Amino acid sequence: MRSQTQAVTSPIDPRAAAARAALTLRGRIRAEYVDMPGLTLTLMQASRLFDSEPASCAEALEVLVRDGFLACRGRHYLRSR
Repeated sequence: MRSQTQAVTSPIDPRAAAARAALTLRGRIRAEYVDMPGLTLTLMQASRLFDSEPASCAEALEVLVRDGFLACRGRHYLRSR
């Protein structure tokens, strides 16, 4: 029998959860850029639109830039041609 002072461990791996969240965010960003041709956003606009912390949003945007899906012109992220 477990004592009341023992911590209950969660079966969820925090790294796996963070990876899933990042993948979901990238998917949401891709979908918006596909649905709205000509969309151009700054990091702060994207962070608000996707209800994401700026650091997480910046990471997702940069992955999409590296993948060739987005381009970064100055401070603006737009769909790569």
